Amino acid sequence: MKTRHALLHLVLFYLFVGFAHSQSYQVPQNFKLEKAEDYAKYVPEVLKCIEYLETTPLDSAQDTRKAANTFLLKWLTGSPSVEIEMQSYVTELAERNNDFLMIYLGGWARHVLQSQSAPENFSCHLAGLRSVLTVYQKGRGVKKDKRVEKLVALAKQEGKLEDWLKQRLKGK
Repeated sequence: MKTRHALLHLVLFYLFVGFAHSQSYQVPQNFKLEKAEDYAKYVPEVLKCIEYLETTPLDSAQDTRKAANTFLLKWLTGSPSVEIEMQSYVTELAERNNDFLMIYLGGWARHVLQSQSAPENFSCHLAGLRSVLTVYQKGRGVKKDKRVEKLVALAKQEGKLEDWLKQRLKGK
């Protein structure tokens, strides 16, 4: 009985923490992105936005998710510090779960913003891909996708996800 009671408290705690986290994020309003300094000023907000997109179920808080996607996309579009290279595999991975595109872009951007030096494109692609796989594995609001499941399996084997990505990037 004590085990059930403790388990119930633990589940309720995690549900509350997840709910509180999704409720506490506020997308920046009336932001101005005109000069390089404007973009630099919003880096902490961009990182919070990326975390929100990765930790919130894909099928919840749609208005906030849309606003977060819009903010991140506008920031990425003009950012002088983050340049993203898109490949066809990204759009393929986002066919069943459209939110994966922004999650990928967020993972790439976070990698660039948190790197001490300018990262190579390969590591950026890998960071974006890992963000997608992390969200997929959480399974919160995610539609099942055999292509992504294959990549999850590859990620569990040493160097296999990297090999898959290298093959994809060769076929640019």
